[in-house]
Amino acid sequence: GQPARRAHIVAVRHAVVAMGGAMRHWLLAARDHLGTPHASRRPLAEHLEAAAQWVLRAQATHGDDGVAHSYDVRAARWLASYPETTGYLIPTLYDYAAHFDRPVYREAARRMALWEMAVQLPDGGVRAGTMAAPAPVPTVFNTGQ
Repeated sequence: GQPARRAHIVAVRHAVVAMGGAMRHWLLAARDHLGTPHASRRPLAEHLEAAAQWVLRAQATHGDDGVAHSYDVRAARWLASYPETTGYLIPTLYDYAAHFDRPVYREAARRMALWEMAVQLPDGGVRAGTMAAPAPVPTVFNTGQ
């Protein structure tokens, strides 16, 4: 009857939890093989907006309009602004703003570009490392993309 059915359901749940890691591995492998998605079924635009908002948070963190190098999860803080990261994000935000008609992102990209010009070294180079580096040195790679 009913108590036996409930006991069976509880036993199955416990078995699934106990085998969770292995079961999850096989489930993900099967999804990969079948080509089914692992991620949220929310519209792509929602995910893109969340990513763009994250970039704005990284830009706002130090108040200088550069974008933080990264977020240190253990220390729960953003690292200093970084010309390379900022340079990569300028065209990305311009494209996002144009595609989704979001002027706030165009303005953020413009402020990033102004910041890049403000921190450019006297010899025209772009500094290596973050703004927290003790002595700025130029680098060829960080062209302020």
